[in-house]
Amino acid sequence: TDPLTRRPTSDPRRESTTTMADAAVSPPEKCPCCDNPWSKGTADMFAQLCAMCEETKKEEDEKKKDEEGAAVVPALSRSNMDASVDPSDNFYEYANGGWTKSNPIPPGYPSWNTFLHLHVQSQERLKDMLEGLGDSTEGMTEDEAKVAAYYAAAMDEETIEREGT
Repeated sequence: TDPLTRRPTSDPRRESTTTMADAAVSPPEKCPCCDNPWSKGTADMFAQLCAMCEETKKEEDEKKKDEEGAAVVPALSRSNMDASVDPSDNFYEYANGGWTKSNPIPPGYPSWNTFLHLHVQSQERLKDMLEGLGDSTEGMTEDEAKVAAYYAAAMDEETIEREGT
């Protein structure tokens, strides 16, 4: 017996092994509009690429908003693909051609991808929030007032140049 749980320990030589045939296999899920069968693990991914479902998904996604009220865009979208390219010739361009055409590399960047896009977008949002705090500390919490004062001090170039720090 196990001294902590006081349960009998099992003999590993006597344990039965479960084969794939013995395991319970969940039935495939069906697409609600086109009845395509998918396994439970990949259903979300294939549903996003289903041409028949795309219009339904667009309507649902337009209703979804993030905290700031911006529309939520699905991770996989046919608009990011370039159907004019034969996938056997250039699969990368086929899968990503729409995105690369609608997201050219901005000046000042050697490359551009979704992570850089999100980083720049996050930096712009933070800057807008900090500038939105303003000079007046009325109605701010103590933490907001500290952040506003710190940001104002960091942006005061004249004082920084004059003081030399």
